[in-house]
Amino acid sequence: MPKDRAHLYVHALEESYNNVVWHDFSNQSLIEVYVSNQHKNLNEATLRQEVIFLLESHHLACPDILSIEKIEEKDWVTITQEIMQPVEIGKFYIHSPKHEKNKDKINILLEPGMAFGSGTHPTTKGCLQAMSALKASPKRILDMGCGSGILSVSAAKLFQTSVTAIDNDIFAVSATKTNAEINNVADKIAEQHGDGYKALCEKDAFDLVLCNILAKPLTEMAPFLKKHLAPGGYAILSGLLDTQADEVITAHKNCDLNLLTKVDIETWLTLVFNHA
Repeated sequence: MPKDRAHLYVHALEESYNNVVWHDFSNQSLIEVYVSNQHKNLNEATLRQEVIFLLESHHLACPDILSIEKIEEKDWVTITQEIMQPVEIGKFYIHSPKHEKNKDKINILLEPGMAFGSGTHPTTKGCLQAMSALKASPKRILDMGCGSGILSVSAAKLFQTSVTAIDNDIFAVSATKTNAEINNVADKIAEQHGDGYKALCEKDAFDLVLCNILAKPLTEMAPFLKKHLAPGGYAILSGLLDTQADEVITAHKNCDLNLLTKVDIETWLTLVFNHA
């Protein structure tokens, strides 16, 4: 497909599939989606229909070439660990168990193969950069849609305080728990399986809210963010393309939240708001 439209397809596919990667070649791009053999619609014909329907719901045409093939089972965790390279982002250094620590950075150990976020996606990078640049010392932190827990772990280590980590996917909650343990911050992170802000108590308020999801839920959740963001608190939001910025920004401004800055990485945006 045309290289300049690949990011639109990746964004759409990531709504339903955790493992989406793409490769650029001159003016074309190849997108690969890896589906677990536990996926409910493993049948090839059904999978094809599912992908086409997902793309159409985003007003995207089916690519000229759409192929589905079965990959032989391998030890993907070991393979991923062998090819995963350390990443330096702001004050953080993300690495696998096979790499040595960086004494000049806050080290984040991430087990390969746990899905939901490895630190290499532009939205995760944007959140970590924004967190590194934050001129505040939050004491109460919420990671809404915690995924792998990389933001929860990073926040707990950077600010040396407790983090509430919520996700509606039980596997994400489990991944967060594991990553908190291997990074020695299990005592600082409270993982919780729940439906967004509904999982919180009425009066819960946080000094910092981290939320790396998608543009539509960010927009819909803006009033709930305002409700649970303490006066003077900050929100770092990501998961949106630069073309979606206006709707997300407007939704939060309508809730009297002030846009402080944007982090722009490869057409993906991270937004920092505060509750004055």
